[in-house]
Amino acid sequence: MKNLGGLTNREMECLCWASKGKTAHETAIILGISYETARWYRKQVREKLDCATLTQAISEVHVRGRGTFWRRQWKLNALKSGTRTRSFR
Repeated sequence: MKNLGGLTNREMECLCWASKGKTAHETAIILGISYETARWYRKQVREKLDCATLTQAISEVHVRGRGTFWRRQWKLNALKSGTRTRSFR
């Protein structure tokens, strides 16, 4: 998977959770990192994508064609939780 704007996999994970409405604190718990680290990753994403807000960064990733990343993450999360997932085409 190519990294958009030089984003690391961890930065993409944080961005993915933000796109699902998770706060930095919730993301930190999910990923097993500190709150400060989660905030730092979010800040790095905004800086690397030259975005003022996290919402703008999420939109930018979608516009640049990384929608497949989100679909894969949703499917993985559904498999982990044992719920069914809808088809994304």
